[in-house]
Amino acid sequence: MTLGKRGAAISVFRKGAAALTPRRVLYLLMALALVLRVVSVLAREMIQLDQTVYAHMAESLAGGYGPRDITGVTSTNFLPTFPFFIAGLAAVFQDYVLSGYIVTVTFGVLLLVPVYLLGKELVGEKVGLMAAALVAVDPYLVDLSTQLYSESMFMFFVLLAILFSRHMVRGCRVPCSILAGSALGFAYLVNPTALIYLALFVLVALFTALRRGVWGHMVRALAVFLISFSVYAAPLVLYLHSEMGGWNVSGKNPVLVYSAGESVRGGTIGWDQRFMAVSAGGDEVYVNDLGDDYPGPALYLLEDPERSARTFLQQADIFYDEQLEQVFPRWLLPLVALGLFSAGWSRRQAAGAGFLLLMMSPALMLFFIDAVPRYFIPYTPLLMIWAAQGWLRLEDWSRETLGLNLEGRRRERLLGAAPALVALAVTLPLLLATPLRFARDSYPLAAREVGERIERAYGPGQRVMSREFSTAYYAGGEAVLFPYDDYDRVTEYARAQGVDLLVVGGNDISYWRTPMARLLEDGGHPEWELTDVAGEGDGEWRVYRFSG
Repeated sequence: MTLGKRGAAISVFRKGAAALTPRRVLYLLMALALVLRVVSVLAREMIQLDQTVYAHMAESLAGGYGPRDITGVTSTNFLPTFPFFIAGLAAVFQDYVLSGYIVTVTFGVLLLVPVYLLGKELVGEKVGLMAAALVAVDPYLVDLSTQLYSESMFMFFVLLAILFSRHMVRGCRVPCSILAGSALGFAYLVNPTALIYLALFVLVALFTALRRGVWGHMVRALAVFLISFSVYAAPLVLYLHSEMGGWNVSGKNPVLVYSAGESVRGGTIGWDQRFMAVSAGGDEVYVNDLGDDYPGPALYLLEDPERSARTFLQQADIFYDEQLEQVFPRWLLPLVALGLFSAGWSRRQAAGAGFLLLMMSPALMLFFIDAVPRYFIPYTPLLMIWAAQGWLRLEDWSRETLGLNLEGRRRERLLGAAPALVALAVTLPLLLATPLRFARDSYPLAAREVGERIERAYGPGQRVMSREFSTAYYAGGEAVLFPYDDYDRVTEYARAQGVDLLVVGGNDISYWRTPMARLLEDGGHPEWELTDVAGEGDGEWRVYRFSG
């Protein structure tokens, strides 16, 4: 009787498993990804840094002022596509931060679809589902897709472009050319680095045409691809021309290229002394005004190849030692190696590996700049396909091993359970890492509190000089960068920028103790009036009213 019930249970389980088609499994994975990201959003206590820029741009767009960033100027460094989505949703939800979370979470979940399709095409359907599962639970991707950053949207459209461009190159298909060009054009509207893929796709297409002798069909496909891309890209190029006074394909601030070449790392006093000092004109900081002698990022890299090579090696070393653990789980690296090298490659697998490697090659450009970890994360979904291939080979190995020493019903049960056990071993550390990562996060809540107090005391619209943009955002005002310079230069700069308030808080007080000693340690300054003090010690925040 017991055996009969057990057999019936096994039969029901197998029928249930058979009902889980690949599409249904993908839907379940997307539901899991959504749950993880919603829970993570609920743990967020505030937005800060560049997130406030995007939120402010969305508010500015909705108010009819154009894409003005948190500093009150029309932005070219931060593009308006992501804020435009936020502004559209905010018309419904009446909350810009919530709307931003909805946008970034949605694209973080949708990312599973192109990852699954790429894995399926390059290796097989099971690897596609495994790669989607890894993307769903990866703590770094969860973290990035629950902050007001544009990378989730950028990753989604770039992966779609990679998927459709592969079909365009292989079959010279016009519909795929339209889809590839449109997806890449939209990715360019989110982040100009998508242009690297434009060049890459064209080179791959020309090489394929040369190898296969299909010039006529490929030229037609490429023409359609470039036209489709241009339809989306042209408005941004025209926008940059109107704002920058010249033809440009990117409005990104080049300081990260320059600082890396000069071996000056961000977040250090050396960087502040070099780039956060007030410029010669007295109305700007060097980070926003590198001067006429700077030739631009491309020429800067080309004019001194030895310096560029040294920068590449230095930044690669920094990435491996300090940033890799913030980009890709180290415990998945053995799976990547297993997927690549544990068995001989078929022709299809070798082609798939080469294609993935080629699509990840733009990440090498990041070693020429002083990059932050989140710049690398858009390339990790492609790496997950290799990790998924290693997962599949680990599953095959476990079945082979269990089959050697067991017989009968016990062998059958364990062989049936092997995929689930391996899946648990691969994904459980990732699932556990997400709450642990959020438990370690800390937020400058005092900066938000001070900002809200400023709004209550002075009303919205104040120009707040601080290193923490969130203070200005929660004050309902605009931010002005706090320079690392002496009292007189900072005062002159504040006057030129129309500053209303200066907020210095936390470790900043001790950090600025030397250059701003006259303000922080002495009293009786007619230009600066201390109006509010909150907290004490390292948690102390000061608010100065500027009347100069």
